[in-house]
Amino acid sequence: MFDLIVSKKYSYTSDKAIQPGIKYSPTVWAEHCVECAAPLCYPTCTRFKKRKDGVCVRINNGISVTDKGIEVSFRSWAKIEAPYNPRVITPIEYKNLAKKVYWFDGLTRWMFNLMPTLGLRKFISNVDYSYRQKLINKYGSKGIFPERLKLYMDVTSSADVKLAVDIKEQFNVVWKNAVDLKKGHQITEVDLPIMDISKVPLYINIHPLDTEVEVCLTFNVLEIIGENTVASKKKVKCCIWDLDNTLWEGILVENDALKLRQDFVKFIKDTDARGIVHSISSKNDLDNTMNKLKEFGLDEYFVFPKINWNPKSQNILRTVKQMNINADTIIFIDDNPFERSEVSSVVKGITCVDPSEILELAKGDRFNVEVSAESKDRRHTYQLMEKMQSEQEEWVGDISDFLKSCNLQGTISQPNETNIKRCHELLQRSNQLNASGRRLSFEELEAIVKSSENNSFVLNASDKFGDYGIVGFLNINVKDGSVPTVTDFVISCRVANRMLEPTVLNYLTKKFGGRLRINYKKTDRNGPMFKVINDLGSHTVASADCEFEIYEHDYNNNFPEIVTVVDNTDK
Repeated sequence: MFDLIVSKKYSYTSDKAIQPGIKYSPTVWAEHCVECAAPLCYPTCTRFKKRKDGVCVRINNGISVTDKGIEVSFRSWAKIEAPYNPRVITPIEYKNLAKKVYWFDGLTRWMFNLMPTLGLRKFISNVDYSYRQKLINKYGSKGIFPERLKLYMDVTSSADVKLAVDIKEQFNVVWKNAVDLKKGHQITEVDLPIMDISKVPLYINIHPLDTEVEVCLTFNVLEIIGENTVASKKKVKCCIWDLDNTLWEGILVENDALKLRQDFVKFIKDTDARGIVHSISSKNDLDNTMNKLKEFGLDEYFVFPKINWNPKSQNILRTVKQMNINADTIIFIDDNPFERSEVSSVVKGITCVDPSEILELAKGDRFNVEVSAESKDRRHTYQLMEKMQSEQEEWVGDISDFLKSCNLQGTISQPNETNIKRCHELLQRSNQLNASGRRLSFEELEAIVKSSENNSFVLNASDKFGDYGIVGFLNINVKDGSVPTVTDFVISCRVANRMLEPTVLNYLTKKFGGRLRINYKKTDRNGPMFKVINDLGSHTVASADCEFEIYEHDYNNNFPEIVTVVDNTDK
């Protein structure tokens, strides 16, 4: 009942909606919370404020239409979120969808306000949401993948603010960017990656990067726009293929009975005959993969193949250099959204597509190349170059370089009257990265922090995009005669999977004499925290009649230097 696509008054009837080449992703925005563990957090969260349908208020007064536009007044920790759909539909389809959504929304709002009980209001809200999702899915399934996808914002801000725009799976962020807004009116665009949603649903989020900030944004237009810019792109010279679940169905290391995609085989042979060559960037064992390609009769069709466990972006950069061609003449085909995002962030100009897109893209002008006797033999020319070139110094690396480029810094300090409430909120809301699973009351937390047997820490994080504020709380029990033990460790999922968690634990292990124990209690959602403990190389410690699994970690002096830790506890 509090969701919307975008105001029909300010967008669907605008002149921009009929510009040629512009299409729209059918998008429903809703109010959400960046730290939310709803509805488990409702009874204990000090920020909980009930809406008429029983859900927590994140946006003050809901997402509402005013004379000035779509008003979104962010409370602390508020965000707006929508299912991410990279397919786009025509302006006419978009307007028809809007009319149906708003007609039904008006009807259900009227019914909602008549309902005498919370249960009936929830039922009406669910009916409204279900109907809209069916419409969105119906129209979205007919859409096409554009060449370029962007978030378009015509917005007025009540203050200077840095916005985070990210795309995430249920738990993990897979893409992120940031936008600086100035106080007042502006138009801004953010290029979005075109990602696969056929296997894992994705969501796009917009919120202040510093989630404690409260700001009001009034959107004249908030849309995800697709543009077909094929004519401006250079002709294709090379297609670089992933293999597992791309060129063939299945994963080589898991199942030798692979099913080759015959439509892709035909495409490779047809384009090869016209002078478009093909290469490989696959994370696999070289010998096994080449044997399989030879078995399929395809090994001879690929030049400069890169089959190893290195980042695909680095492999592709080597291929670009070896072939002496520009990246904007290359198409990279991979089923994994993360791999496409990692490549596009490093290899500037390259076109990264899901396997489901390549045959449609091949119908366009970029594949309309001139054919000559020389072009027909182009693959053999590259194969000669391949044999003549001696191997340059082998690049050795991993995804750590990508993480290093983010310049992530974790700052530890001691709790005080100003930040202890934030620590309590994290304890209530954090699920995935909550070692003990305990939901301490505010009084229990105060007692722990004040006890002489404990050393508590507040964790702040920042990177090149800006300051994330307080993202974690950690307590170490230092009772005389025992190994210092982490009794509670919680961290926001907003900074998860960036090596911050294990780096901080390893640093504190050194700070407390080189050995640290960690209390861990398995819950149905905190598996990511166990992975952190496991990745540290911690070992279990036998203990009788204990509700926790106890892990012991010895300081690792060779731990990867990806995250910088700043210790302000002695200042």
